[in-house]
Amino acid sequence: MAADTRKYTLWLLLLLGLLLFLNGIWAISIDAYKVFGFTNFNQRNFEPNTRFLKIEHLKLNKFDGFIIGSSRANFYPVEVAQRLTGYKFYNLNADSETTYGAYIKIHWLLKNNKPKMIVWALDFDRFYLDPNQTNLPLLSIEHPDVSRQNKLLFFWKYFWPHPKHYLIALYGNLIKHKTWYKFQVDTGEYKLPLFDRWMKKDINSYIKKRFPNAWNRSSPKPNQKQIEYFEKVIQLFKREKIDFKILINPIHHLRFKSFDTKVYQDWLAAITSIAGSVWDFSGLNSVTTNNSLYYENSHFTAKVGKLALDYVFNESQFRGHIPNDFGRRLTPDN
Repeated sequence: MAADTRKYTLWLLLLLGLLLFLNGIWAISIDAYKVFGFTNFNQRNFEPNTRFLKIEHLKLNKFDGFIIGSSRANFYPVEVAQRLTGYKFYNLNADSETTYGAYIKIHWLLKNNKPKMIVWALDFDRFYLDPNQTNLPLLSIEHPDVSRQNKLLFFWKYFWPHPKHYLIALYGNLIKHKTWYKFQVDTGEYKLPLFDRWMKKDINSYIKKRFPNAWNRSSPKPNQKQIEYFEKVIQLFKREKIDFKILINPIHHLRFKSFDTKVYQDWLAAITSIAGSVWDFSGLNSVTTNNSLYYENSHFTAKVGKLALDYVFNESQFRGHIPNDFGRRLTPDN
């Protein structure tokens, strides 16, 4: 009986070993999130872990300026920031970024890149997230050098079997004809070529299919820890003598109108009090109410991002093409 048990145990271990070996071949060769670095299969239509890829790129390439914030910050073009400031910029946006995420990234930057300028784009509807959230999706896990987590544990999360992700990556790269998503590690930006072409070809059809007619009202309240980490980052900027610009993203009017007005105003006042100066592009204006300038009710296009950067860095020169109701500089006094 004992011999049979040992035999079955051996076969079970061999089977598990074979399964792990086969999974390893899939995980490393497809490398959907692009963390192993042995192949470069995933080129389009499947979002890799851009947090990891950007830090790996910054280990080998130095920049003077950085744009940080959620995925909405992706649409502040680094080319525009460079032209207006003279600094070499990199877009360090991250999906659903929190102030804690910004805090640990800036600590890493101070040790490895010595930034001279940082543009930080904020979202009210990201301030109510838990800044220390766990169980993140694979595309949102911080680089282990930034988070200081165990590197073996980090890579194990991607080595563990994820057949659904492998199949989606295979379909997006080999079968799906049109490219809807493409990440560019050299600038830190991602592009949406399919949507850009659709908007250019038939904007009315695009708007009809991509935008709802209404938005449920919500009353999120900022997480106090987010406010605390925001204040810590501002203190870091001042201590390290980093030139910083705080922007409030031009959130789409449907999403903006879902916010509780009093809660939003209190948050805006708190942010301005801590930062001392904020460029606010939110609210209801000729830009945020124009659906043709948004991919959907969350992300604006690079045209909007360019207008905001023009306003921030050279307001008087560009006033001719910036709508009069778009953008305002806030201070604790006003």
